[in-house]
Amino acid sequence: MAIAALEKRGFWQLAVRLLAEMDSAELVPDVIAYNSTISACEKGLQWQRAVHLMMLMPSRAILPDVISFSGAISACEKLGEWQVALSLFAEMCTSRLEPDVISFNSSISACEKGGRWQEALRLFADMCVRMCLPDVISYSSTISASEKGGYWKVAIHLLATMIADELVPDVITCNSAISACEKGGEWQVAFALMQQMPALTAVPNVITFNSAITTCVKRGRWQIATQVLADMSESKLTPDETGYNSILTACEKGRQWQTVLWLLATMPSLRLEPDVVSYSAAISACEHGQWTIALQLVDEMVDAEVVGDVICYNSVLSALESSGQWLLTLQMLQEMESYAVTPNVISFSTAVSACKQKWRAALSMLFQIPHLEVSPKEAYNSAIKACELAYQWRVPVRLIEDMLGAGTEPDAISFNDTISAFEHAGKPVFTIPVLMQLQDKYQGLCKAVDAALTKVKD
Repeated sequence: MAIAALEKRGFWQLAVRLLAEMDSAELVPDVIAYNSTISACEKGLQWQRAVHLMMLMPSRAILPDVISFSGAISACEKLGEWQVALSLFAEMCTSRLEPDVISFNSSISACEKGGRWQEALRLFADMCVRMCLPDVISYSSTISASEKGGYWKVAIHLLATMIADELVPDVITCNSAISACEKGGEWQVAFALMQQMPALTAVPNVITFNSAITTCVKRGRWQIATQVLADMSESKLTPDETGYNSILTACEKGRQWQTVLWLLATMPSLRLEPDVVSYSAAISACEHGQWTIALQLVDEMVDAEVVGDVICYNSVLSALESSGQWLLTLQMLQEMESYAVTPNVISFSTAVSACKQKWRAALSMLFQIPHLEVSPKEAYNSAIKACELAYQWRVPVRLIEDMLGAGTEPDAISFNDTISAFEHAGKPVFTIPVLMQLQDKYQGLCKAVDAALTKVKD
């Protein structure tokens, strides 16, 4: 038949036109003609036309059969129209037609693509009740739906049942099961499944390894993550930037700064371009004493024309602060704006912590830095903290008065750090008199001072 030939070639427009010409020429198309045209529309991603043709069939005294419904459902599945697909499936069942594996698979896949994992699982269960044997596509779609729903145990159970039914899972099926384990934080199950894939004749691909790596990162298993990278190399697969950055992050969290630097240096040989995530992980790994390397990485990042973000530069500040490099910390804070990065409250607090022994210079420089993404209250509180760390008990009081004079009301943090400054400087006896003096002077303007006085008296 001509329509069947057009359907096989994917010419849906011609198939629809030929069907219409048959009607106008008083040639009655049969169910095969309609099914072929519906299939042509399905292949041409014309779900609305496919559904319309199927709905038109009864008016032509032609009852849609399972193939008609399956074609229309499949057309909806391809475009993510899961509601229409389920409606057609329900209509098919009420028409006393027994759904076949194709109609079940299309309906399950439509629900999976639409994120309707509950409906997908219900359809799979109905499939088994109706004694319609699931195939690889049935299991794969349902496992993928379970993964999206976060049901890793269901995904693994389905995979085991699939193998018991002597069906061979492909790499997509295994990847969905591994991804489900990754979302559930089950790194051991994910890793074991990845290692079993060759025995299932499913060859792991980049997506497989990325899912396994992500699972290890979430659980802080940097050793396993690097082993996955080694397995990937043995499989002659090249990781992508996403997977590689995940390994860098895992090693950074494990404080393996030397491993991170080696991995970063290896990226160009794998034809991978380090990005801001790569450099951020490397710099963050150097936070605990390797401040010179952190600065070198910043220079390297700038030379590579990689634009760092505030998280990246905050890691540099932290590396400098932890090594007591207060002057370099302040300089980096000032230079951040030249890198088109606006310091935030974390940047500010790190600089204050670095300057606890040089509080006069620190306060002077910190309040001169423009465009800080911190409120006046946060800036003052950071300054009070710097004085507390430097055992300067008089300055916090002046700063609180400056706050009130500038229309900024001190909060509990302001007074708690001021009280700590008195205690650290060995002047606790002055705490209550000073607070009472502030209460009298700024009566009604500062509610936090009342709470601070109550706390000290208690």
